[in-house]
Amino acid sequence: MDGTFKVLGEPFQQQGQLMSIHAFIERNGANKQFPLVFCLISRKTKSDYLAVFRSLQSRLGHISIEGFGLDFEKAAWIAMRKAFPGVKLKGCAFHCSQAVCRHVQSVGLVETYMRREDLHSFVRQVLPQQFLPSAQIRQSVQMLQMKATAQATQTLIGNLHRQWLDNPVFPAEVWSVYRQKVRTNNDADMLRFAVQCNDLGRERRCFRFEKSLNALLDQ
Repeated sequence: MDGTFKVLGEPFQQQGQLMSIHAFIERNGANKQFPLVFCLISRKTKSDYLAVFRSLQSRLGHISIEGFGLDFEKAAWIAMRKAFPGVKLKGCAFHCSQAVCRHVQSVGLVETYMRREDLHSFVRQVLPQQFLPSAQIRQSVQMLQMKATAQATQTLIGNLHRQWLDNPVFPAEVWSVYRQKVRTNNDADMLRFAVQCNDLGRERRCFRFEKSLNALLDQ
């Protein structure tokens, strides 16, 4: 599952998004990710996501869902757990790494990261935590915490605890991609990029948006 707001005009552009849900389809012995649902929502709240998921349930009936992969939007996770209790949820490894990189920027470590080998090595040890088994991540971060002697690195580890280790919405089990065959929702991102490329210009955006989707679905 993925979402974008860049192709939308009013009233969706300020707070809404185009949400897409994809699934893997096997053909000729290969798996291909295919878009199944496009949905325009005017807000990104828990109730909005829940309304979309309930609508899907009413249309699909009783089907077996193995799991969902999505980025780390809190409202979507809460709504999905309520709509699909017991279904496995996994976060996107790319978005997880991106979030950690933003933490590095927020504590002012970017320039120092480029100049100091010791700090470069420290950050490089923080980034791959998601590739460990979930049961080993906390201990690994605690070992890094012992190495964090500067204020900035201590703040970085604190952010890691708050966002990824002690956050009940995103426990380590959902963002660890250890032995996962599918680790990102980048296929959905690429489709979103294709829609944006086809939706050039601001005039008559709704018409352009619909035309872009139809062109992609015809491929």
